[in-house]
Amino acid sequence: MNDLSSRIVDGDAARQALASFVRPALDALRADYLAKMAQIAAKPLNNDLRAAIEKLALAIKVANEVQSQIEAIASDGKIALHDQRRADAVAGLSAERRRWI
Repeated sequence: MNDLSSRIVDGDAARQALASFVRPALDALRADYLAKMAQIAAKPLNNDLRAAIEKLALAIKVANEVQSQIEAIASDGKIALHDQRRADAVAGLSAERRRWI
């Protein structure tokens, strides 16, 4: 499998995983963490509660970064598919027309 094909396959897998598993799981995780943050913030804050809020905020940031990385792989797969289609279209042209591209 060449690099372009590999990127297309990885992109498709990432897109399917996002839709089926990753996005719903991360959405639930973020909602749970935000609810916990709201509960903590409703109390008088001390150093321990501030630290708990910081940890939850960092966890949300990590979840967002994980989702962004998987979305980048899915996007790269779409770009690779476009590149593959363009290469196939150029390959189908006559030698004279390919010189002009």
